[in-house]
Amino acid sequence: MSIAKGPRPWSIHAFAAAFLGVAVIGLGIALWDPALEGLKWAARVPAVYWSEDSAIIAAFSVFTMALFPLVWIYGFGALRARWVVLGFAVVKIGLWWHGMTTIALSGWIESARWLEPALIVLALVMMFAPASTRWLKQNWEADAETLV
Repeated sequence: MSIAKGPRPWSIHAFAAAFLGVAVIGLGIALWDPALEGLKWAARVPAVYWSEDSAIIAAFSVFTMALFPLVWIYGFGALRARWVVLGFAVVKIGLWWHGMTTIALSGWIESARWLEPALIVLALVMMFAPASTRWLKQNWEADAETLV
């Protein structure tokens, strides 16, 4: 894989900003209350003992995993990475919905929780925008030519 050539359309910049915003908000919420994050992880994976430390490690792991498709799309122009992002988005919205129905949050964390799905939807719309699709296909065709 090589770095994507050519200027990125504004929709790719908007996708990257929104997707990074979701990742940072998720990490910030997890670090704000590691005990609550540990309880959420314990509900998802009950076979593991979730201390605050392990919840922090899991939060950073999720943050790091979110950066991979961001780099694939923004940095390398990988067309197929859109489906990875779509999968992450579906999982994230599902976990958000489950969390909102089981845990009562207060203060800025609650408003940040409502901002996450909005940014996810914005990122998906920008990623599948026509300008983004053209730019990603252009980079995919360039990679295919170098492989022949």
